[in-house]
Amino acid sequence: MLHVEALKKSPPATTENKAPATKDDTKFTLALDVSDFKPEEVDVKVYGHELSVRARQECEEHGFFTARQFNRHFVLPREVDMDTLVPRLAKDGVLYIEADKRPLRQLDIVMEK
Repeated sequence: MLHVEALKKSPPATTENKAPATKDDTKFTLALDVSDFKPEEVDVKVYGHELSVRARQECEEHGFFTARQFNRHFVLPREVDMDTLVPRLAKDGVLYIEADKRPLRQLDIVMEK
């Protein structure tokens, strides 16, 4: 289980995760390589500020059974607007999960008399 609270620096790109999670002032983007799976084998679920990405593939050929599974679990930063979360699967098999970030709220200081 992998928990991501906030990313200050993007992790290096790997073959397993071609594009890392990125944050800027307005958007949050997470990218996962699921190119070994068909789109219908990938499942994305949200529970509060937790994101779960799972993929499962089963195959039987010539009497041999094989299974492949991918599970990732993330705790997203509180500033991520979960209502705008959108998963998008690119042609190269990278699953992009994007969301808007809530702007910081400026609080006025009340001076006591």
